[in-house]
Amino acid sequence: MPIRPSHAARMLRSRLARQIAEQTIANLAVQGLGAITTFSFVHLLPPHQYAIFGLCIATVGFVSVSSDLGLMASTSYFWRHQVTGGAPFAEHYAAIKRVRLVLFAFTGSIGGGVLAWLVHRESGDWTAALSIAPLALALAWTQILMAMSVAALRLSGDLRRAYLADLSGAVTRASLALAAFALALQHAWFPLISLGIAALVTLSIVQPRLDPAFRSRGHATRDAVRQVVRYIIPTTPSTIFFATQDILVYWLATLSGGAIVIAQTFALGRLGAIFVTLSAIMANVIIPRIVNIADDRHALRTALVTVAAIGGFCSALLFVAWMVPGLFLILLGNHYAGLAEPLLLCLGAASLQVVAHGLGNMNRAMGWVRWETPMICVQAVLVAAIVPFFHFSTTKGVLGFNLVLNALWLANIAAVTLLGVRQMRRRGQSPEMHPEDQPETPLVS
Repeated sequence: MPIRPSHAARMLRSRLARQIAEQTIANLAVQGLGAITTFSFVHLLPPHQYAIFGLCIATVGFVSVSSDLGLMASTSYFWRHQVTGGAPFAEHYAAIKRVRLVLFAFTGSIGGGVLAWLVHRESGDWTAALSIAPLALALAWTQILMAMSVAALRLSGDLRRAYLADLSGAVTRASLALAAFALALQHAWFPLISLGIAALVTLSIVQPRLDPAFRSRGHATRDAVRQVVRYIIPTTPSTIFFATQDILVYWLATLSGGAIVIAQTFALGRLGAIFVTLSAIMANVIIPRIVNIADDRHALRTALVTVAAIGGFCSALLFVAWMVPGLFLILLGNHYAGLAEPLLLCLGAASLQVVAHGLGNMNRAMGWVRWETPMICVQAVLVAAIVPFFHFSTTKGVLGFNLVLNALWLANIAAVTLLGVRQMRRRGQSPEMHPEDQPETPLVS
């Protein structure tokens, strides 16, 4: 007996609700363990060592994002391209890995060099600076491999194995953090090593279960590399801007405020990470779902409803932080007490970032990237114009600047979304295929 459309729709909604519930439970477990890791190091490390650790993590983020330039999003795009009848995915994935390695070599040399200089500026010790920078770069590459593998597992539909891998990595990180706390290891290098070990544990769980298309060591054809590069060209300016946004905040704090401002900014940022991890629902459940939906309108509705729900939850948490800031600050310990106003600035910026990240993931999965370049040029001009109005010698000034950066970023992404929806509606009214919709030449700017 055939399944009626209404019954099929209810089944799909029920499956989506179950997946979101599973993701939420897994995410809460991972974040609970992550909180143990984070706040163990916040309490354990002296402010000057925590400042160095913060610079290392900011550099890892810079290298990871700037070596991506939209490549992770292109994985979803080319997978969906195969689902809708396009070219085989394996050759595109081989091309994605090759381009990622080349970009990492370039951005890693820049990020590692700047990190070594900043650590030397803070500590006055070139030996420490030149030893911790390679450690940060090794962590960045390990986490890149981990992120690509876990994302591949989710695209192939094995969400529960992905949750298990994330949970195993979180258990490893928390265990090593508690060991460091028990042994009083008050140096910035140990958290970096513990994060690297956790990434390797996650990789060991994910790799054996990957789809053959992701495990293949096939040759990246010139045509596949060309298509991948053509995909990321429109997203490159915005990705570079996003990659430099966080590191710019820390660099300005380093040059103007010193170790205390860096440590306070990074410690409050760990609370902001509670918000940012809500975007895991979008990245880990909704994006793998919409890339397997051939109907653009259905995919769009699914993504927008999720983004709106995440934004509402962030607003509720922000209200609690405004009413009872001590509930959050107590997690950071005595070194970071009395930072109620900077806390709100930090969490407000994190809320804007979560919504922008969700919309951005949706845009790239839908292939709406051609407008990113002109939008990011406007944003860059605005950022350059507002820098003179902020003072980076205080934590409040640094976090206020970060809040404005994320507000501009959300406005940018929202504009791209509106233009993408407009294009989708126009395309639905006309049988003509636009140049960027051609299967073999995606997203020509």
